[in-house]
Amino acid sequence: MAAPPPDIPPPTRVDVARTRRDGALDQPMSGGALPASLAGELEVVAAIPTPGAEADLLIVRDGGGGEFVLKTYRPGFRADREVWRQLPAIGTSHIVRILRTGEDDGRDFELQEYARGGNLAGLLADGAPWPYDRITETVGQLTEALAALHAHGIVHRDLKPANVLVRTAWPLDLALADFGLSRGINASVVFGTASRTLAYAPPESFAGETSRSWDWWSLGILVLEMATGRSPFRGLTEHAVMHHLLTSTMDVGPVADPRLRLLCRGLLLRDPAQRWGVPQVTQWLNGGTPPVPEDVAPRGHASGRVPLPFLGERYVDRASLARAMATRWDEAARRYLANMGTTEHPSEGWRALREWLQQFDQDEEERQVLIDERLTVALPPDLKLLHLLHWLDPAMPPVYRGLALNRESLLELALSALARPADAQTTIDDLWNHRILEVLADLSGEDDLRWIDARWRELETGFVPAADRVVAETQGLLPGPAFDGVQVRSALLALAVDPETTRTALRSSADRVRQELPEPVPWHAALATSAHDPDLVAAALASGLAHAWAQAELRRRESEAAAHVARQRQWEDMERAREAAKSQALGWAALAFGCFSVPWFVSMLALTGGDRSFQAGVMLLIWAGIGVGEVAMAAQIGGEYHPRYSLLRPMGRIFGRASGPAEFMRGLGNLAGSGCGGCLVAVIGFWVVLAIVVTAGAFLVQALILPLAVAVAYGVWTHRRWTNWTKEFDEAKRRILGAGA
Repeated sequence: MAAPPPDIPPPTRVDVARTRRDGALDQPMSGGALPASLAGELEVVAAIPTPGAEADLLIVRDGGGGEFVLKTYRPGFRADREVWRQLPAIGTSHIVRILRTGEDDGRDFELQEYARGGNLAGLLADGAPWPYDRITETVGQLTEALAALHAHGIVHRDLKPANVLVRTAWPLDLALADFGLSRGINASVVFGTASRTLAYAPPESFAGETSRSWDWWSLGILVLEMATGRSPFRGLTEHAVMHHLLTSTMDVGPVADPRLRLLCRGLLLRDPAQRWGVPQVTQWLNGGTPPVPEDVAPRGHASGRVPLPFLGERYVDRASLARAMATRWDEAARRYLANMGTTEHPSEGWRALREWLQQFDQDEEERQVLIDERLTVALPPDLKLLHLLHWLDPAMPPVYRGLALNRESLLELALSALARPADAQTTIDDLWNHRILEVLADLSGEDDLRWIDARWRELETGFVPAADRVVAETQGLLPGPAFDGVQVRSALLALAVDPETTRTALRSSADRVRQELPEPVPWHAALATSAHDPDLVAAALASGLAHAWAQAELRRRESEAAAHVARQRQWEDMERAREAAKSQALGWAALAFGCFSVPWFVSMLALTGGDRSFQAGVMLLIWAGIGVGEVAMAAQIGGEYHPRYSLLRPMGRIFGRASGPAEFMRGLGNLAGSGCGGCLVAVIGFWVVLAIVVTAGAFLVQALILPLAVAVAYGVWTHRRWTNWTKEFDEAKRRILGAGA
């Protein structure tokens, strides 16, 4: 299969998963890549260069050695599912065989036969005219292909030499290929978009008209090229080609053979309703001579009517001028309606147009309304031109800024605007701001456009809550507005035009975004799974925001995890310090217990006389219990035991200031060395108190009141110390590790 030349037109299906925040949409696939579903079955043999096209082409080979062509649509482009569905049922060998279709990672692909003979463009490259028999064989095979397509309601719309594959040159075996512009039709005529290869497009394509006759005109150009050895438009600029198609008949004089000339005349009639089709071409192939009506150019000079010059031509016919202006919309709006001057000093363009309009006596009242209420009021030039064209040609199909407006073209406009919003911004904005669809419905009687406009605005209202939610969830994540207004209105327009197809595409796009997110995004998931159509639009178009939110959530979690690790380390360091200080705490406990033991034993010996009495045994048990309790307390509390929770704390200032057992002993020495007067007072006071205690204590000890009171007091105080320390320990742990620690 030879590579298509770089004049392949843009595709007509655009994927809504891609938005301006996702980057460029027209980057080709990296060389040699295969869809995952085919990677185990096929190997790449070679790449076919396709600069500027909508798809990448690879020659591939299967395990049995068979070679095929794999067409993988580039990001942003989609195949027409209806054409995919119809092609296998078309019973002709002159349509390229598509063996497998599918979608992989959001990209459509087609596996088709490999035509080793290249394409018809290669056979025509030498510039020599073809013999009659060779041309009739080509016409016969292409007629069979077109008849089969048309029978299934498909118009190819891009018949040209590059799209006619050559299986073999001798004998000639052709296959019509590349259905990127093909469309199904439900009636004899629809009005579509301007997507076309200019040199093979019929005159009616410039007004947006699409019918089966389109393909027969293209075949006529191809026959003319084969018969003369050259394209009839070779060397002409695009403007010159457009001008010729709009204003002139095709010259078939250079075709030497009279029967081929007859075929060209029949196929190249300007009027699509009179142009030859399957019956006439079949009759011609069988040797017949079908009649050919006279072909008349669309211009002429009516008696007494001054022509209006426009782009090198002079027009006296309203319909002809309307079609010329519709084709060169921007030029017409700029020249006649953009700067119209004042009532006293009109611009030259507006003065010439007004004088020309005043020559038409019919529809005089409508003409006055047109001039006074449409063309001379404060309306945008494009809207003025819209009213002008429909006065010039009331039968003109709905068209705006050169684009025919119907469901198909509106869907195409909406989907292409999603991928390239800047290109379609003016048109989308005008359709919305000036209610163009409603205006066209009034002018043309197309009530379907009115319904689409009403549904579009209803969907816009429903989108506001979804947009507000996204803004609230993602505030500050990205600079600028959360959504591109053109993309939003384009997606909503697509929903209004074709809700089922668009809903499926939006959901697929939103699901793909969800799968690509590095972190679950709850608000995006809620929108993506919603049954409310505007929510799906928000989910599909918020991919950049969803990724930013997920990245921010990841950073937040990583930050929290790092902070948790730092707090955990801090706590572990504190615990290690507390554990390391246990030996010191036990020293303090031993010292405190020793200090307690001296007066305890002195009291016990003095009050019990040293007898092995029951009272002495109880006091020994209480003493041992206090010792065990204090050591256990110190072992558990560790470094925080002294001075706050130490038994030494009640002993006063000396014990409270001491920071270690050795320093405590130095404190006792300091007291002893404070002077004889102080010592004498202390000794006398001690013996006085001792006498009182001994007198009263003898009774208390004998009755076990004092020992038990000490035990109870110690127990209550120890419980309080333990409770306070546990509370402070837990609070410190929660403060450092968090509430769940």
